[in-house]
Amino acid sequence: FLTSLYWRLPRNIATTEDLSEGAFTGTDPFDYFELKHATGGTIPKEIVEAIRSSDGFKKSFRLILAVAPFLKDKEWGTKLRNWRFLYAQDGKRNYIVGDGPILMRRGAAPHPVNPLDEFVFPVSGNIILAKVTPPVKQGFPAEFAVQYNMAIFESAQRFVACSDEQFLRSLAELYKVYVRFAPIDPLVDNMFKTLSGGSGGNKISPLLSSPP
Repeated sequence: FLTSLYWRLPRNIATTEDLSEGAFTGTDPFDYFELKHATGGTIPKEIVEAIRSSDGFKKSFRLILAVAPFLKDKEWGTKLRNWRFLYAQDGKRNYIVGDGPILMRRGAAPHPVNPLDEFVFPVSGNIILAKVTPPVKQGFPAEFAVQYNMAIFESAQRFVACSDEQFLRSLAELYKVYVRFAPIDPLVDNMFKTLSGGSGGNKISPLLSSPP
């Protein structure tokens, strides 16, 4: 679900199209998807190029990218051990969502096979799924919720959403203060630093265990 969502996000469309241009070359990492002639013959280059450059193929290539971790990375299952569900201790729906819901560190070029090396994703209003390095092993400060919500505002291109309108409006006003008086660029990275080394605050549950 997450890899499929990741490659369908508007901000990743250009990257998807760039990667699709390398399809069927034999030198790209997506060799699990190929063209074959029905009779075993050689497919004309103009046919390959026509398919590769078509809008339909560029859109469907998102699905090809989404399964890459499971077909090209033998360690993908092991990496799930560092995924964590983060549960709000007070049980309140403190986490918002936007049209850029998968938060990633700034400046890090996503790997075409494993784009979700480090990420934060809201599962619900009070549960977040996170994978950071080093992995989360303890609680984190209560201000993490503010850091996360400001990062969502920063990453959104068109909208943010929340079940509590007044809470959302308050966060919007707070974000305006950040934009006016504080540097915005470090917001996402500061959130990741909090997850990697924070203490106190919320409950943590490994991905493969039952929630509390």
